[in-house]
Amino acid sequence: KWRTDNVNYVKRTGFARSPFGYTQDFRQQVKAREFFDNNANNFPVQNTAGGMIKLAQANILRQVIEDGWFLVRRDQLDLPQYKPYKQTFLDIMQDRNYLHVVKMLLQVHDELIMECVDIPEIVEYTKQLISVEMTKAAKLCIPCPAEAGSGYNWLEAK
Repeated sequence: KWRTDNVNYVKRTGFARSPFGYTQDFRQQVKAREFFDNNANNFPVQNTAGGMIKLAQANILRQVIEDGWFLVRRDQLDLPQYKPYKQTFLDIMQDRNYLHVVKMLLQVHDELIMECVDIPEIVEYTKQLISVEMTKAAKLCIPCPAEAGSGYNWLEAK
């Protein structure tokens, strides 16, 4: 039903619309029937997925910075009770004793590849943060669960 309603909407208006408000003009494509039907249904789905991953990335980065896990002094990681160390950005840039505790490396389709230091508490924090932020990136009428894995390489983390 959604597919036929969507194709009819695009035929009527000439535009496909995603839940994030992006539109694509299909007025020139009406003649190629198969191409038109396929793209009219594909655009909202792909654009929604792209919008969700962008929102999740922004929310994850914001949360990592707020929690103080973005850049940390190396000597503080050896402490048994680690507390995030907050300092001005200019001070951090001049000090080479800082390292990224949690770092976003890569996005591949609907997956985020993150890197974090090998401390069990930080690994669990990172996994929890990723699954929560990706799950709540967009409010849709269907659930969008997210899973997080960890490992020393991408294959091991899946």
